[in-house]
Amino acid sequence: MKKLNLIIVFALCVMFASALYSQENQTPPEKENPMSSFMGMKWGTDALSFNNTFNQKYRTSASQNGFLLKNYKLGDIVLKGILFEFKATEGINLIFVRPFYPKFVFDSVIISYSPNDFETILSIFKAKYGEPTTFEESKIYNKLGMPFLQKTAEWIDQGIERKISLYKYASKIDEGIGILNKIDPFEKLKANDKAKAAAEQLRP
Repeated sequence: MKKLNLIIVFALCVMFASALYSQENQTPPEKENPMSSFMGMKWGTDALSFNNTFNQKYRTSASQNGFLLKNYKLGDIVLKGILFEFKATEGINLIFVRPFYPKFVFDSVIISYSPNDFETILSIFKAKYGEPTTFEESKIYNKLGMPFLQKTAEWIDQGIERKISLYKYASKIDEGIGILNKIDPFEKLKANDKAKAAAEQLRP
């Protein structure tokens, strides 16, 4: 009987040691890249799935190429609007209507906000995505020639080819804009063109 008890104790010790070793050597799950999704929706999600999940939680309205969420409360501020844009996977002339939702995928986001909320939004994005890849300040002018300090923060992830851009001022001095989109080979040229176009609209 004593021998049997010793065998049982030995077996339990072996099982405990094995479980402990397995736990210590288990590879921790890979942390998801925060830029691979937005508000819980992964890029590339088809519009039908998006509509059946995200739109059940938030009240959005269909737009020409996506869904618009108005007056979204983010912490202590309210965003003017968030446009979730979708891209057709086949057929460039497809209309963004429910029967064709499976043929559209979640591609980009445009956020509209007050320039006064830029610093708060920047802090929120830093908490989620880390320090921006680049941060620039430049002087721009409105139509009356009054100077304004433009601030631009960008997060770039070449690995998943995604980019986030926050601008204190858009084409109007009473509106700021944030853009989350896919990087393409001509992204830098397009970004420069957008910046020049925005600057031109602000000049007198």
